[in-house]
Amino acid sequence: MQFLPLRKLISLALAATAVGAGVVSCATDEKNSPVIAATAGFTATLDSIYLPGGDIVTAHNIAPTTVPDGFPTLKSPSPLLDAAFASAMAQYDTLFTSPATHMRPADNFELWQSLSLLNPQRCMNILAAQVSDATVAAHSPLSAEYGLWTVAAREAALASGSREWLARADSIARNAYIYNERVLMSATSRLLQGHTYFSTPIPNALPRWMSVTDRFECMTALGNASAVGAANAIADNARSLGLSDSTAWSKKAAALAAAVNTNLWQPHLRRYAQYLYIGVFPIPSPIADNAAQALAILFSVPTPEMSRAVLESTPALLYGMPLYYPSLAGTPPVKPFGFMPEIQALWALASSRYPGTASVSVPVGVLLAQSSLSGARPAAARMLALTVLRVLAGIQLGENAMTFRPVVPKVFKDGFTVSGLRYRNVVIDLTVSGYGSRIARFAVDGTETDRYSLPATLSGNHTVEITLANNSLPLPGSDTAPQTWAPPVPEIDWRNKYTGYITDPTPSVSYIEYINGAIHTTLDSAEVTVTARNAYSRVCVVPVSRQRAEGFSAKPHSVYPAAFARNLQAEDFATPATPLVRDRRLTKRFVESSPDKNSTVTFTCAASSSGLFALSLCYSNGAGDPDSANACALRRVTVNGAEAGTLVMPAAGSGWWLATSMSNTLAVHLRQGENIITVEYSPLLYIPGSQARTVLYDYLRITRLK
Repeated sequence: MQFLPLRKLISLALAATAVGAGVVSCATDEKNSPVIAATAGFTATLDSIYLPGGDIVTAHNIAPTTVPDGFPTLKSPSPLLDAAFASAMAQYDTLFTSPATHMRPADNFELWQSLSLLNPQRCMNILAAQVSDATVAAHSPLSAEYGLWTVAAREAALASGSREWLARADSIARNAYIYNERVLMSATSRLLQGHTYFSTPIPNALPRWMSVTDRFECMTALGNASAVGAANAIADNARSLGLSDSTAWSKKAAALAAAVNTNLWQPHLRRYAQYLYIGVFPIPSPIADNAAQALAILFSVPTPEMSRAVLESTPALLYGMPLYYPSLAGTPPVKPFGFMPEIQALWALASSRYPGTASVSVPVGVLLAQSSLSGARPAAARMLALTVLRVLAGIQLGENAMTFRPVVPKVFKDGFTVSGLRYRNVVIDLTVSGYGSRIARFAVDGTETDRYSLPATLSGNHTVEITLANNSLPLPGSDTAPQTWAPPVPEIDWRNKYTGYITDPTPSVSYIEYINGAIHTTLDSAEVTVTARNAYSRVCVVPVSRQRAEGFSAKPHSVYPAAFARNLQAEDFATPATPLVRDRRLTKRFVESSPDKNSTVTFTCAASSSGLFALSLCYSNGAGDPDSANACALRRVTVNGAEAGTLVMPAAGSGWWLATSMSNTLAVHLRQGENIITVEYSPLLYIPGSQARTVLYDYLRITRLK
């Protein structure tokens, strides 16, 4: 789509201005063109986008785009929508033609919902390039990014009918899930650890005090919701391939969904937390990750009541749905139409699952504006086309059929036609008439049926006609919300173990003190005190703004009696020395562990009484980049013969063998008397290409928690 400059017209009084920031839909503007959606920032009608100050864009401002052969065309009441759809098809003709070994979850979302339908063979090629023979490539340093790969791989198999691809993709998906379950699963929360971004890394999405290991200990709604989708896809694959373990995989998905709902759901906010963080006594980040929330709804993680709560309580802002709400501290005000198009499409998909609760009009209107205005992101047209096919046309793929569940706002009541849509050996001309979400008439080649599907066994050209029942759908919900920000992360100066002071208190911000993951008190001054003297206390201070928006905790502070902690020096349990450290005095401080040398080191620890303990390892790893999964050392831990978890030890830098760090922390139960703790190299923890098979042990730290 080529853009011509916006024409400056006489100042136009927007319909939305009269209602402040309220959203309206299915109204009529001064030009008698039905309104799709409007806020104080824009009005999207079927044929125009109006902006404050009088700027306007219509289809006449947009140079036409020719739809390439093999891609569908759209004819609707909206010339802007038709132009954006054509632009998207032209992009897909050349997009994703060069395979990449690493793609963002946002990319795999697009493969799943768009390219799998439009060009399944190219989709399979792109998916195949991301994997080794064993598993989906791991990333920074370890995170559950494989979930959307798995669902996209199944969708491509459903679109193409390729059982060969399905079998290959299923094997890879199983390996990825089992590997990540082995390495990333928290023994206490039963959530997968490892921070991941939906798109590119976002500044301030994590507190600055977080180390690479702290990031690994995050348990995100995004990664875990995607993993639920992956487990359910593998269960469906098993049924398709005639395997016997479909029920077992469905149970894995249900167990992980239950852990998400138990640990990440925030009843008082009626939405999910962005992630849990801070080690063995985690607290939730109250920021809403709207990619995670939409994916959770699409993968049926929340109950229907919880899904409706998310859709009702998560506000749209002036220019659509943000990735994070409230906005992260330190981020600037959003630029007009600066929100990610992928989030608008995700929110339209999630809303379409509950058409009586949430409206799809706002995300459609935002995407129409984003795709029509000069300088808009190219992805906006593609996300709008995705929304046309998956929401307005309601296309869903099953093992033996393409099914249709349209959700169409009243503004499109005059109907639309998608022509030339390819599905296996079929070319489909689809016409949808009326509005609503209930089907009154469904016909294939003129013959009515109540199955609302097109069998995969057909070939040649076929027509599908859908007439909707004109049942009412909700207007776009409540008023748009103003952009609000989470308060900044506080800095605390600890004068001694038990007393600290917030160095930069904000007058409009209050502070909540958490101890061991639970709210302890609201501070009435800048002073932070720990009263317990004979117990372990993990102290976090969380800021809360006047608008009740919570921010990230200050760097956590641990307080405990000296007798609660013991450092078990590695050289007391294995032969020290390593050629990786040249200084002879220092080399005796470390025990080198590799597949061939000290692959298992056994520690013994006496406990005066049974209880819960924190276990972490002081180590040195000079294998490479700290953010590289291939340079991250991993060791299996057992306590008295029982699995205790995986120690994750990111590198400090290439050749940095004298720089020590602490691993992640495992919560383990020790019995009274002697306990046997093994730290063991296991090839099952590594994927092909991993470099960090060698790591230096300094000491094992054991700290009583309870």
